Amino acid sequence: MKVGVRKSVGLAKFGTPSSFLSFVLFLLLLLAGLQANAVSRRIRVEVLSRYNWTQCNLRSPSARVQWLKGKASFVSNLNEDQTLSLSTLSDGVRGSGLGSEKEGMQVSIQGTSNNWIEVEGEDGVRRKFRGNLQIRKGSRGLIFFLDLTLEDYVQGVLASEMPADAPTEALKAMAVVIRSFAVGTASPHASEGFDFCDLTHCQAFAGWREDLPQMTVAVHATHGLTLTFHGRPIQALYHSTCGGHTSPNQKVFGGTALPYLQGVVDEPYCRGSPHYSWDSTISKTELEEVFRQGSEDAWGGPLLSIVPAVAEPNGRVFSVEAIGQTRTTLRTEKFLSLLGKKIGWNRLKSNWFTIAQEGEGFRFTGHGLGHGVGLCQWGARGMASAGKKFDEILRFYFPGTKLLHQ
Repeated sequence: MKVGVRKSVGLAKFGTPSSFLSFVLFLLLLLAGLQANAVSRRIRVEVLSRYNWTQCNLRSPSARVQWLKGKASFVSNLNEDQTLSLSTLSDGVRGSGLGSEKEGMQVSIQGTSNNWIEVEGEDGVRRKFRGNLQIRKGSRGLIFFLDLTLEDYVQGVLASEMPADAPTEALKAMAVVIRSFAVGTASPHASEGFDFCDLTHCQAFAGWREDLPQMTVAVHATHGLTLTFHGRPIQALYHSTCGGHTSPNQKVFGGTALPYLQGVVDEPYCRGSPHYSWDSTISKTELEEVFRQGSEDAWGGPLLSIVPAVAEPNGRVFSVEAIGQTRTTLRTEKFLSLLGKKIGWNRLKSNWFTIAQEGEGFRFTGHGLGHGVGLCQWGARGMASAGKKFDEILRFYFPGTKLLHQ
């Protein structure tokens, strides 16, 4: 929202100087309210989703613990010298370590913005979080939901998505992109009771890292800034390595073409990435199973050939065709997803590749890591190392956008 005053307005418009001062005070209070609203925005994330823990230990310098059992609730405190141990019951959670055992349908650990909550799983994995942590029993064990401020969420994602040695301007650019994604993306998990997961399906989020002060600096330096197009937060997509150029969103994902996601040439900025170029050989048997699984019609082997169906000249492949007894075409994003689930996500790193048959398999030679739309993280690092500021990096990868405080 913008608040402005027409240039033609002078003191006479407001009458007395006191009325003018009152108007100025009103504007200041309004802007302060808008800023407070942005600061108070909260995100709900499912965390620790890759673990199937049936028990865990929790620690915090100071936190309030609330148990919910039916319509009743019980409150206790978790202090620095204490450990709360949780384990699953058939219909809830049991806790011990705070003077007595308690049971409930769920337990909420209410931290503060200055304190952390540490969760240690039965396998020894530890994660720290800022915010309010809700824990209950799910179908696979304990499930965890974190309610935290937008800025704490941005810092947690930044520490998960970018390496600690990245240049400061690249970190600042990524902080803005992460915030823009959170603000401008419709919650993909709203029907499940939370906004985002902690995986790359949304944005990777591994919690709070006190040993990475440079992440805090980048988030604070860009506090509240989002990328906008015609006054609205954009769909801020990003990936690891583009391999030399990014591509139009509608060609990679389908859907409506977005003017700020139509692709740019970023050569040579991401050449420092270990994923800039790669090759991988995949067996016919593995590919046959992928196409058989992805085909809507009956598809029979053996696989005779696999070719790009729709592709850029010397660039990304948007769909692939398998030729056997019949022909089957898959969008490349679906093909990569099916293949990744079957043989691992690092065998075919991106949608930019050529295909050549070699013996009983096919050799894929390609560039980049990820879908290739929006900001290239390794490219942002290269641009920052070349002296570009974070706003220049953002305007380069998202042409036509503007930075605004939300």
